[in-house]
Amino acid sequence: MPNHVTNIVRIVDAAPSRIQEIFTQILDHQGRIDFRRIVPMPKILEGTTSPNTVNPVECAAETGYASWYEFCNAEWGTKWNAYEQETFYKQVGFRFWHRTWISNKWDKDHVYRCYPDRINKKRYKAALKKGGMDSIQFQTAWCIPQPIYERLSRLYPDVVFSITYADEDVGSNCGEFKIQDGTIIDDSNIAPPWRTLTEEEQHKWRKFACEVIGYEYNPEDYE
Repeated sequence: MPNHVTNIVRIVDAAPSRIQEIFTQILDHQGRIDFRRIVPMPKILEGTTSPNTVNPVECAAETGYASWYEFCNAEWGTKWNAYEQETFYKQVGFRFWHRTWISNKWDKDHVYRCYPDRINKKRYKAALKKGGMDSIQFQTAWCIPQPIYERLSRLYPDVVFSITYADEDVGSNCGEFKIQDGTIIDDSNIAPPWRTLTEEEQHKWRKFACEVIGYEYNPEDYE
């Protein structure tokens, strides 16, 4: 299992209507951010295995990648699409509402077609109409999807995206940066390598990570 990295995406210094417009464009019909809408995966790679034992030569010739795994790591910066997603309206979180049902078993490997959270669905849609969406939060495997953020910011070069992230390895691989038109314009708040930190700095970044992930921070837990 990978380390799960919490990502929080915000748009800063933009009109509420513009923030609303962008967020609704990058979310899919289920209310989730889908990396394929930002950097599409070539159709020939969909459903391939890793390693690809069926058509690696054809995939590589057409796309430069032998399988979905190679593509995702290179073009998305992480091996999976976003998961464990929520959007926030006035700091209240709403999970996506649509799931596809194909089995009687409540199994994580199945997809569901039902509406387990109808209240959230209604509130979420109401938030979209009001134009008050604040942020999108999701998890990625091992690291942040840096190429996605670069591409996303190029799609909307008039706004500044603020990315806050924290690894579940609390205190390392965390921070916050701002990006515009594919270029990082502020990276002054990113945790340095763990081995270079003083004890005081380690506590600072552990507290930061806990706040991002939603953990309660107790310094004694890390003594």
